[in-house]
Amino acid sequence: MLGRRLVLAVALLLAACASQAGPGVAERPPTDPVAAEAPRAAVASVVILEQKQCCACTQSRQRESRAVFDAALAELAEKPEVRVVYLDEDPAGAKPWRALREPVAAPAYYFLDGDGGLLAFLQGALGEAQVAEALVGP
Repeated sequence: MLGRRLVLAVALLLAACASQAGPGVAERPPTDPVAAEAPRAAVASVVILEQKQCCACTQSRQRESRAVFDAALAELAEKPEVRVVYLDEDPAGAKPWRALREPVAAPAYYFLDGDGGLLAFLQGALGEAQVAEALVGP
């Protein structure tokens, strides 16, 4: 009986870990094999969800992630439109982005194509490689 419970608990834990993208993990919507071979659309815009009223650690993470993002943006010849929405000051403005993909950590970055389709989603502390891949692809 204990063995069966242990196996079930481990299976549930692995399934939860595999299905959940943690902070700073890039994720793209699923595609079919034919679409996966097509060149990736350019990022037309980026929406950033941040908080103004937050703890020092979140403020630091937002500041550091923004510096990484701005540095990557400076390297681009064509820059996407960037919009910042504050979760705590403009909940209505954040609502469509939260419906698209609910962040579990601030900041959250939504990389969008020209039609508003989600190309990549990053959240939490961002790394240079993650941002570069989200902006220009692998």
